[in-house]
Amino acid sequence: MIAMSLMCTVPSKKPMINTVVDTSLKKDFERLCEIEQRSMSNMLALLISQAVETAKHEGKLSDRTKGAK
Repeated sequence: MIAMSLMCTVPSKKPMINTVVDTSLKKDFERLCEIEQRSMSNMLALLISQAVETAKHEGKLSDRTKGAK
């Protein structure tokens, strides 16, 4: 249990995204994450990945935009 607690305190080297949402949306999202047994961070990463893949499939994004900032 202690090791897991220490693992959670190690900062990620991955880029971070911050956003602001309505309180009711956050509460619903928290419930969805509980149901799906995912952290909010993990669920957001999954949803963003799905949105990007959908956009690529629809031609809104191409592979050449990969890595562009």
